[in-house]
Amino acid sequence: MSSLRNAFAKLQEQWQGYDASQDTTGDLYNRIRINLLELIETAREDMYREEYLRFKKDVIQYLCEICDSQRDKDLLKRFAAGILSPEELTFILANTTAKRS
Repeated sequence: MSSLRNAFAKLQEQWQGYDASQDTTGDLYNRIRINLLELIETAREDMYREEYLRFKKDVIQYLCEICDSQRDKDLLKRFAAGILSPEELTFILANTTAKRS
């Protein structure tokens, strides 16, 4: 497992243990999402194309699972430029937990 996969797993663990009542500023909430996007960006440079595309797909799917608010939408639009294509961003926003409910 690559170090990027390990970092992805750690971010997933952080989110699973996330407690909004202890993150009054929302910094951790935002940081997890931004770090996920940064992993995609790093993977583009560090992984072979096919491995990168699989990894990117996994992270995008995870973003769909954890994003469900206007704050997520704003955050993704702000930080995803150059990392996600407009189509990928639209896919995430159309397939968030709230949209599937």
